[in-house]
Amino acid sequence: MCEKKASTLLSSLKVSNILSYEEDQKQLFTQQWKSLCQQIKRKFDLCIVLDKTPELCQLYLAAKSGATARIGFGDGYNAPFLNIQLKNQSETANIFEQNRALTQLLGNTRQKIKWSVAKSTLKDIEHLLKQHSISQNSPLLGIDLPYLLSTFDKGWIMELIKCIKKDCRFSLFAFDALCAEQQTPSWISELNLKVIPQLSLPRAAALISLSDTIITGKSTLFAISTMLSAKNIAIFEKKDAKYYENSKTYIISYNNTPDRNTIEQVMKFLIKSDYKSQKKNNATTVK
Repeated sequence: MCEKKASTLLSSLKVSNILSYEEDQKQLFTQQWKSLCQQIKRKFDLCIVLDKTPELCQLYLAAKSGATARIGFGDGYNAPFLNIQLKNQSETANIFEQNRALTQLLGNTRQKIKWSVAKSTLKDIEHLLKQHSISQNSPLLGIDLPYLLSTFDKGWIMELIKCIKKDCRFSLFAFDALCAEQQTPSWISELNLKVIPQLSLPRAAALISLSDTIITGKSTLFAISTMLSAKNIAIFEKKDAKYYENSKTYIISYNNTPDRNTIEQVMKFLIKSDYKSQKKNNATTVK
């Protein structure tokens, strides 16, 4: 069971019997949540609650599963219905360290899994880029448009894209929504931004692999880029930022609402990255 925005990712991992819900439905006594509970008709051997701060309604579903082992994160008193709770040893433990600890609890001994994209899928995406007249002669910069639209206002998004176009030499494009429920607003066309239409997750992964940098945040594309060890700029609210730190991610945080300073931080990183890319290309050309 997961939020609808994560169901596409789980489907691609060949997870069957997915029950999805909207974030605003996470209340124990709503009719929508009661309907979800009624769809659990058999007992399970194992239930894992991946949410680091689960709501009571999610914990109730763990109990409703009838699982002998109900595992999740907690410290003994704030997670009822879980009979195995994993407590963070550090206040600064990020989400990757927490999940790694959970897999070790379940018996996994592999320290690192390497994810890759099929060569045939990479070729398909290279052809798609040509169809959309997106040049690969300059480093590709992808924007996680669904995340920006769900998190920031129109004025902020327009200002960010205008600054990138003005000050950087990347081949700029945007990812469209990965699911049909999300709609891209008409004002995006005013920015003359090349938007790649809905992609399956393997094709989205291929496009991330071909890109120099992705501007993203708390989203499915961030999860994919992290699995692929791709370089990304992740924009988070300050209270969430520490949980997503990793070696390939440049974290930019803001308090309550992103402002001009947030854009300046993004641009500072991009201009530096753009300079390095151009310097590398010039060195290759000289050779």
